[in-house]
Parts: sequence; structure tokens; C-alpha cells
Amino acid sequence: MVGETLRAALNDLAVLAPEWLQQIAPEDWCQRYGMRIKDYRPPSKPAERIAYAQQVGEDGDYLLKCLADSSIAAEGKALETVQELEELWPYHYEYNNEEDGPILR
Repeated sequence: MVGETLRAALNDLAVLAPEWLQQIAPEDWCQRYGMRIKDYRPPSKPAERIAYAQQVGEDGDYLLKCLADSSIAAEGKALETVQELEELWPYHYEYNNEEDGPILR
């Protein structure tokens, strides 16, 4: 669910501000979020699934921080998918230290 929410937000941000997203998005995001999560085959081993979920959390955290500090912050945060991302993240990730990033609950 969190991966699909992030993917949907990325798609909407790509329509709103494609140049901005290209500047901030790491290259591996295209592979990780390029297709719907339901079409993606998740890792079979529990440790790999946890690592994937942790990576999604770090990616979403990075995206939200970049968006907050950007010139498109108001427009981006007005997107329904970004609002869903902001609402969903605290349920799945927590922060012990802002510098360490999100930790999967």
C-alpha cells in the first residue's frame, strides 16, 4: 500500500513538474516505481520484503522533504496523492532521529 501510494504521488508530480522531479529523483526510482505495485512481484524472503519496505519509506521521506523545500511546494501538496502520502507515512514509519530517516513500524 505505501509503495503504491508513493508511486501514485510520483506520477502526479511528474505531470505537475516533470523537470523538478527529474532533478530530485534518483535513477533507480524509475525501476522501483515505474509500474503499478500490483504488477510488481515482491521479494519472497521476509528480510528482503522488510528491506524493500524500508527503502520505500526512505524514498517517500526524501520526496516529501524535497517537496517541502521546493518552489512547487504549495501546488505539490495540493495534489490528493501527495496528501494521501503525507497522511499514510506516520502509520507505517516512525522517526527516532530526523537525521536517521524513517524507520518501518
